[in-house]
Amino acid sequence: MNSEKVFSVLAAVMMVAVVGAVVFTSEYSDADDTPVSNGTMTVNILTSVNGNWVTDTVAAYDGALALSRALANHQWSNDVDTTMYSYPTQYVEIDYSYGAFTTINGITNSGSSTWHTYYFNENDGWVPVTCTLGWYKPFGDYDINHRTANIAVVYGTDSAVSNIMENNAPDVVAEIVSVNDIVGNNNFKVSFYIKVESSAYAMLVSQGKSIIVTGSNVTVQQVLDGVYVSGYGSDFYLALKNAFGTLVNGQEVVPYYDNGNYYTIYGWLNSFLGISSVWMNDGADSSDPYDDVWAWWQEYYYYSVDPNTGNAVGTTSDFAIGLLSPLADAPLTHSTFALYFAAGTM
Repeated sequence: MNSEKVFSVLAAVMMVAVVGAVVFTSEYSDADDTPVSNGTMTVNILTSVNGNWVTDTVAAYDGALALSRALANHQWSNDVDTTMYSYPTQYVEIDYSYGAFTTINGITNSGSSTWHTYYFNENDGWVPVTCTLGWYKPFGDYDINHRTANIAVVYGTDSAVSNIMENNAPDVVAEIVSVNDIVGNNNFKVSFYIKVESSAYAMLVSQGKSIIVTGSNVTVQQVLDGVYVSGYGSDFYLALKNAFGTLVNGQEVVPYYDNGNYYTIYGWLNSFLGISSVWMNDGADSSDPYDDVWAWWQEYYYYSVDPNTGNAVGTTSDFAIGLLSPLADAPLTHSTFALYFAAGTM
């Protein structure tokens, strides 16, 4: 199901998004002189409810990578899904089963005995996962219901596994990377280039709309000229939120089925700086809605900036910004991003 493409087409007409701008100048500091550069997770495996826990602590950006690496330590056969995206056609396909598995060390689901997956929630203790493991991460700025540094996989019947997790759950070992270890840490830094193009701005003004920068460290004029802003986060969406707070309005729910019809896209931007997509004109054929001209926040992960106008051109991102991260261990890694509000056609 190509939900990224569906959302990108709809959004080009109906919504818009992007980020705004608080420039952080704080420096990372910690008792340890080495800044955090990745997450750490403990992986607890129980191949039989009558057996003993096998526990590994591994460096990993998410639960999919953590489980795969822990199993590799033991040279156990497995089919952990560690591919988050692919290009089966010209468009990207996001794998929302990222981190799923059916087999560990030759043991697979059989009858009433199956693999069960848990994560440690800081408020509720050990609870069953609601998404596959790739959507769980050990970072303090991430969604609390998918934030964890400890996971467990257990083989057995529903009742036996429930009893194990209630009475013989594994110890909690790894710690979530704190927000204090993220903000100001260059390993988590994202540089955003932000600009509203002049003709698109004129259309906004004509429709009674305005750029909102209240609470940020940038001015409207800087946004019109083009401005670089830094934010810190375990992914690009969270780095934007770090920089702009409530000026960023987006999809903060980690992927799930909505009424069984489609997945939400974590990190999809709905509006930014008070601006969403705006209709410009009918295009060449007034009877054809598909050639209408719109202005929206165009998102580039590779780009260049005209030194005279400040306008940006680049390679449009295939991914909602929540799927991108500045961390080298993430499935999709970048360190900079352009958010350019300008006119275009579908």
